[in-house]
Amino acid sequence: MSVAPDGLDELRDSLPILAKLLGETVRWVHPDVFRAMPLWYPETARGEPEFNAAYDKQRMLNGNLRAEANIFAGRALMKAMGLRKRPPNWAVCHIWGYDDPKFGSKGNVVRDRRFYSCVGNMVLVPSPLKGLTDHIPEVRLMLRTCAYHLYGWLCEHDDLSSSNDLEQIRQGLIPKDYPADWPVKKSDVLPRNVMHPDNWVWNEIGKRKERIKSELKTCGALYPREAIVSALRFWKVDWI
Repeated sequence: MSVAPDGLDELRDSLPILAKLLGETVRWVHPDVFRAMPLWYPETARGEPEFNAAYDKQRMLNGNLRAEANIFAGRALMKAMGLRKRPPNWAVCHIWGYDDPKFGSKGNVVRDRRFYSCVGNMVLVPSPLKGLTDHIPEVRLMLRTCAYHLYGWLCEHDDLSSSNDLEQIRQGLIPKDYPADWPVKKSDVLPRNVMHPDNWVWNEIGKRKERIKSELKTCGALYPREAIVSALRFWKVDWI
């Protein structure tokens, strides 16, 4: 009987090649944009119910309550990168999201408003490479290490309290095969494909801030004000 090896084991010998490919293709939000607007849609997270614009009624689809899938995370990333729409054959990837390659868990990190639409917690990857970020722990660690040195943050969600990745990054360890032109030790080096903001991005940031401030004052009873303010204060924003 023929037996094939574990697919991940088969790829591990090629990690230097895969890491080089990621280094050449992954798109990152510019750190200035992250600092100006770390969290774009604090009103929602994966699985949260959807509401109408006035926040006085839940949205329905075929008789069922509608819930947020991954729409607003992608929208946040596109705006932060200056992209008017998602380019073909690119995928949004949460850096700190699922650690379960079988997606058997609920993924509480992306169900947390603080991290779901955080643009320092996402990258844009070519769609064929999305499986690498979902299934190969070494690749996730590379992305998380880069995000730490680029943006200066670690995801300290309760579900990650025993994460080996957190401990390695805190200790300043750089993963094997880490792309050579990605930052280390909070250096000023930017990854090759960081997306430099134009005036459109800064205008979108201004509009988004004003929209959130307006909604906090005017939206209906179903608007999750306390949760939104708590999420924004986690990021120490000074405009609410």
